[in-house]
Amino acid sequence: MLWHFFGLQGSGKSVGIVIWSQDFHIKKGYKVYANFWLKFGSLISIKDLMDFKYDNCVIILDEAYGVADSHQMSKANDSLTEVIHQSRKKHVEVFFATQLDTDLYKRIRISAHRRILCQNIGTELKPVLAYRITDQYDNIIKRIIFKTDAVKGTYPLFNTEETIMPMHLNPEMKFSKVLELFNEVTNRKSFEVLMKEENKFFIKDVCDTAYDLIKQNKNDRAMKLLKMKE
Repeated sequence: MLWHFFGLQGSGKSVGIVIWSQDFHIKKGYKVYANFWLKFGSLISIKDLMDFKYDNCVIILDEAYGVADSHQMSKANDSLTEVIHQSRKKHVEVFFATQLDTDLYKRIRISAHRRILCQNIGTELKPVLAYRITDQYDNIIKRIIFKTDAVKGTYPLFNTEETIMPMHLNPEMKFSKVLELFNEVTNRKSFEVLMKEENKFFIKDVCDTAYDLIKQNKNDRAMKLLKMKE
């Protein structure tokens, strides 16, 4: 089954995913794989997804625009679609989290069996998280609220400050390499070509924005956008 959690920053997407995945882990004994550190889970990579051999597990992709971008078709999207198609037979729950509902690749988005709108109806210091759960036809199934104690009880299970590495980027690539590529080209299209060679699964819109920022000498912003180090 595919679950799509969406909501603004701080709305409780990651907390919701942790609570639901832990439920599967404890009650059904499912293994949990995630693209961020999780106390009861293991890390998963794009290569792991493309070599899909999972069963009886939960797969979590936080900030899923980095691997299932709605603006770009890729082999990663094809692999994810295959994972979703096999998920029911193999007893696999796939959790995606994005800020916007439309951030997911359309073919994946319309396959979501559960769509969860996340909202913090409390404050930053005393979060109260509300989840509106609908089916793929937007029929309301349930509304759930987790109060402050329940929310804060999840904090030791994952790093709330962790920056999710976009799975389309080469984690070994430094920003200095990006600047080298920028200096080799004369236009945005050429920059895209070189970046794609370095990063097999990359987001075109992110690449274009990075090019524009570097061109304007806004390297710090470009580096932050790409989530890279010097």
